[in-house]
Amino acid sequence: MLSLDALISGGILLLWLVLSCYALVNSDPEKILLSTAAMVLSFAINTLLKLLFRRERPREIDCRSRRFYIGVQRYSFPSAHVQLAFTALALVRELLPGLYQEALILAIATALSRLYLGKHHPGDVLAGAALGYATGYLFATML
Repeated sequence: MLSLDALISGGILLLWLVLSCYALVNSDPEKILLSTAAMVLSFAINTLLKLLFRRERPREIDCRSRRFYIGVQRYSFPSAHVQLAFTALALVRELLPGLYQEALILAIATALSRLYLGKHHPGDVLAGAALGYATGYLFATML
């Protein structure tokens, strides 16, 4: 039986994948390369910050789910899901402005799901959104 956590995370991930596939089909190779570089850099920044701050995740009702966090991902600050969602949002604004509203809804849903599911503190989510959008915006200006 699937948990609520898996259903919410999986549903949002599926929507991001559909949007990403659409973007890949409708973009030139240079834009795809820069967008990929933005996502990789955003994740690298996130990993470095998790190592630096080592903030524990909020207590979860079902502590068994902690076993799924390996390495630095067991730390909470900043939220990688949110950071990558907002990196993608900034890129979508440049690459596919017609889908910006949909991407904004997905980014906000990602942020709210991390709080709702008890995976992050509010500051983790806000920092992830700010860092992600800034990284995406930096690369979007090169597109």
